[in-house]
Amino acid sequence: MAQHEQVERLHQICRDCTSKPVNELITNPDWGIINFETARPKLELAFRLFSDLLQFPVDLLPDNIFANIINNAEQVLVYIEQIKNFTLHGNAEQSRNDIVNNLNNQIDAFYTEAQGWIPYLAYQQGDVQRRLEELSGAVEESDNILTNAKKEAEAKKSEIDEIVVAAREASASAGVAHFSSDFMAEAEKLEKSAQWWLWVTGGLTLVTLVVASVFLSIDEPSGLYSVIYHSTTKLIILGTLIAATVWCGKIYRALRHQITTNKHRANAIKTFQAFSKAASDDAARDAVLMETTKAIFGLSPSGYLDQETAGSEQTRIIELLGRTSKTHLSGVAE
Repeated sequence: MAQHEQVERLHQICRDCTSKPVNELITNPDWGIINFETARPKLELAFRLFSDLLQFPVDLLPDNIFANIINNAEQVLVYIEQIKNFTLHGNAEQSRNDIVNNLNNQIDAFYTEAQGWIPYLAYQQGDVQRRLEELSGAVEESDNILTNAKKEAEAKKSEIDEIVVAAREASASAGVAHFSSDFMAEAEKLEKSAQWWLWVTGGLTLVTLVVASVFLSIDEPSGLYSVIYHSTTKLIILGTLIAATVWCGKIYRALRHQITTNKHRANAIKTFQAFSKAASDDAARDAVLMETTKAIFGLSPSGYLDQETAGSEQTRIIELLGRTSKTHLSGVAE
C-alpha cells in the first residue's frame, strides 16, 4: 500500500495537471493560428483520470502499481508544462507537433496503467454500493408513496371532490371580483372626464350668453351693407359658440352613458355570484348566467343618448355564451 507522502505527491501532480482548463491549454492568443486542438481528446481523458485519482482511495493500490501510475502522471505533467510554456520560437509548428505526439503517447500509457484500477477504487470508496442502496431505497420509497397515495385518494375521494368544487367556486369569485372592479374603475375614470366636459359645456354656455348679450347691446350702424356685414359676423360667432357648446354637451352625455353602462355591468357581475349560489339546479344557474350575460353584453338604455336600442335584442356573443354555458353545465352534470 502507498505511503501518505506518495499519495500527497500523486494528488499534487493531479492538481498541477488540471490547474488550467483544457480550453486554456490548447489555445493562446499569443500563438496566433497555432493551437493544440489535436491533443484535446487525450487531454480530456487524462483530466477525467486525474479527477478520479483525486477522489478515490489510491492508498489501497499495490506499491508497484502506484509507482507506475505516479511515474506516468509525472511524465504527463512534463508535457502539459511544455504546452503552458510554449512560445513561437524556431519551427513552432514542428515543436507543437512533437509535444502533441509525445503527450498523446504518454497519456495512452498513463491510461493503460490507471484505468483498470478505477472501478476497484470506486467500489472500495463505497460509491457503487451506496448508490445501489440509495437507488433501491428510492424505488421502495416511491412504491410506498404511490401505494399510500392510492389508498388516500380512494379513502378521501369525496373530500377531494369537495376541494375541487371549493377551488372552482373560489376561482369564480375571484374572477367576479376582478372584472367587477375593472368595470367600476373604468366608470370612475370616465366620471372624472365627464366632470371636466361638464365644466367646459357650462363655460361655453356662459360665454355664448355673454357674447349674445354684448351683441344685443351694440348699436347697429346705418346702411344695408353695414347691417348685413355686422349681422353675418355676429351670427358666425354665435353659431360657432352654440355648435361648440352642443358638441361638448354631447360628449358629456356620451360619457355619462358609458359611466351608467359600466356601473350597471359591475352591479350585474356582483349579483351574479349570489343568484348562482341560490339557484337550485343547473337549469336555474344557466338562466342566471344568460341574464347576467345580457346585462353585461346587451345594449341597455341609459337615457343619456337618443334612439337607444332596447336590451332585449341579443348579440352573437350572448348566444355563443349561452350555448357554451349549456355545454359546460351538461358536462358537469355528467
